Amino acid sequence: MDPPRHRRPARHPPARRRVHPHPTTSPAEARARFNATLDESAQVIAAVSSDRLLTTIDPQPTGAWRHLTILEAIFKVVGHVEMHTGQIILLTKQLTASDLDLSMPRKR
Repeated sequence: MDPPRHRRPARHPPARRRVHPHPTTSPAEARARFNATLDESAQVIAAVSSDRLLTTIDPQPTGAWRHLTILEAIFKVVGHVEMHTGQIILLTKQLTASDLDLSMPRKR
């Protein structure tokens, strides 16, 4: 029979990974921050000239996003935001136990 294994003490996840049971920001403030971020992003993207969109960059030298064109990096970030938006919608639906009516207009 194998000797019992000793478990390591549980470690708390970093603060950004902790789930807060109660919102730390009001819905209006969260919406305002998100919209401000989208506006700033649109300004940054608009400032990139079309001839630079195919320039290869290395936005994460030690990460997974390496050797991308600026256009590819923009698409990756947009996809990342879409994924988190979907997570927020899913969790909101679960926490409120309601249909948020976010789909295309449907017959009622």
